[in-house]
Amino acid sequence: MKTPIFWAVLCGDREKVEALLSLGADINASDYYLETPLTVAALQGMLSMVDYLLDRGSIVSAEDIAGNTALFHVAGAGYEEVARLLLEKGANIHHKNALMETPLFWAARNGHATVTDLLLTRGTEADPRNMFLETPLLHAASEADAFNEEKYTPTVHLLVERGANVDPTYHDTDTIGVYDLLVEKMSGCAPNLKSADGETPLYRAAVLGFDDLVKLLCVHGANPNLANRFGRTPLMVAVVRGHWKCVMALLAVGTIDRDATDILGCSASSEAEGRGVPLVKGVLLGGYTNLEILEAANFQQIGFKPEQCNQERAYNPNPDDIPKISKEIWHVGDWRHVMFVAF
Repeated sequence: MKTPIFWAVLCGDREKVEALLSLGADINASDYYLETPLTVAALQGMLSMVDYLLDRGSIVSAEDIAGNTALFHVAGAGYEEVARLLLEKGANIHHKNALMETPLFWAARNGHATVTDLLLTRGTEADPRNMFLETPLLHAASEADAFNEEKYTPTVHLLVERGANVDPTYHDTDTIGVYDLLVEKMSGCAPNLKSADGETPLYRAAVLGFDDLVKLLCVHGANPNLANRFGRTPLMVAVVRGHWKCVMALLAVGTIDRDATDILGCSASSEAEGRGVPLVKGVLLGGYTNLEILEAANFQQIGFKPEQCNQERAYNPNPDDIPKISKEIWHVGDWRHVMFVAF
């Protein structure tokens, strides 16, 4: 429960805050979420109020229920001057919250290049891992898409320049600017490293339907037969998600094992037979390779345009949250596919 001083701070009413403090109000009082008046002021970017509260004894690195300090919230909101003030007042730049994230994660995830630069300049680690083995660079690159690439690219550049690991195992992005940057840095990277779930860069590219990235990774030595912890290969997931261009790219790799099976005994071929979209089924089982013929024959047949096929995006739940079976829903033109996919 918030005490009166919280509301006075939220309203930016310094006189009321002073009056409450003179009456004995606790400047470090916390609510149900363990947030303090300083947290409230920081969330609103109130520079003068933050400065006042710190001068009156607010604990600069007080943690909320998730282990976040005021610096986390300021970094996530992009308030550079407030972040600078907190650091000058002793905020711990290396503090990790319950997810093992530092303030840099929050700045990078929201594309705040100036705060990212400030934190890096003040000595925060450029490439920390959270409890999911993700990095700030992953968050910045994953958020960059066709609509906000301009916002996130400077942050990605900053992280890379300051030493962030550009191993594409952890980067899901089809953004041209970010994508090109990561490609430039691929020299010396290991394209077959796996994430905590056993997923390689190639697997991630196949999941998202990025056929150009699939081709690039294969050229750089990515193994198309490496499976995740459920035994699913890039080819299997490309088939299930209807990414026909990725299927064609993977089949062009001489070492591809199209008969590999997952832990449930399913193969790419059985997936195509049982629930693959018509075009994928034709590519995998029919050996079709002429894209123009495929587009004319198959896309018109099922009622959507060629360019829509590779725009499919599916919800990919955490297997730990929904054991063995997950529900995937996506749209293709006017078609809605609801599928139960065994991991």
